[in-house]
Amino acid sequence: MADMKETSTLLSLCRNRVRQLLAGGTLQFFGGEPRPGERWLIDCRSINELIDEKLPTSSDQSLVSINYLAKHSLPKGGGLVELVQAIRAGELRAYGPAENGSVAVGAWLLKPQDFAAWQQARAENKSPVFPGLSVVKAAALLGVKEQCAYAFVRLGLLWSTAVERGRRTQLMVKPQAIDRFRRGYILGPEIAVYLGKSTREAFKHLWEARFRPVAGPSIPNAACRQYVWVRSKKLIDYLASEAAQIDDPEAITFLSTPIAQPRDCRFRHVGSR
Repeated sequence: MADMKETSTLLSLCRNRVRQLLAGGTLQFFGGEPRPGERWLIDCRSINELIDEKLPTSSDQSLVSINYLAKHSLPKGGGLVELVQAIRAGELRAYGPAENGSVAVGAWLLKPQDFAAWQQARAENKSPVFPGLSVVKAAALLGVKEQCAYAFVRLGLLWSTAVERGRRTQLMVKPQAIDRFRRGYILGPEIAVYLGKSTREAFKHLWEARFRPVAGPSIPNAACRQYVWVRSKKLIDYLASEAAQIDDPEAITFLSTPIAQPRDCRFRHVGSR
């Protein structure tokens, strides 16, 4: 058995993600669920099931670890359990590093394009009845608070459709709109990670570098709780250059993959350097 700290280290995941694996049944408590005040002891057999010795390797330089995706791409409140289940079911293929040996789940590697396609399919399957997702669910997929998602809709950054449901009208966000937002814009917390700074410092840093956000707490007529920049090629190249200086190879490869690039030239006409 192992406690929470040991399990976090063994699996290369933060404690919050370990709790999610416990809540989802992927990890099991040793001796049953603890009572309030008791230590969390986790069964080693369930831990070992998340440490793989037979993962294939790949020469693809764009592979990104699950730990990195858990920090920067999955919703903070969940998604990891479903991701592990998808890998076990063969929906996604995980790879190991070039060195042989046991690989903990947090160090499993995925192709960013495979991960993006899985996320897109998951978003579409979550709402089979309505022509899209609620703004609240869209917020969860984007990893932001509801107020931010509503601000994105209000400002036209996140496209939505008004759908009549009885006497009410509800805003629905299509999965394609979420994909468009991800490819077209980049948020302050993500930029802060690439720069190795706080969100406040990252905003100041980009402002001095003449990258202007299109929305944010201090932006006139575009108020939002988070700063938002257009994901222009100049900005991505700049962030990759800065990440190289702080020696963050995962950030560099993640920024250089298609998921991080705008696919629509219309994204480049505002907010670029």
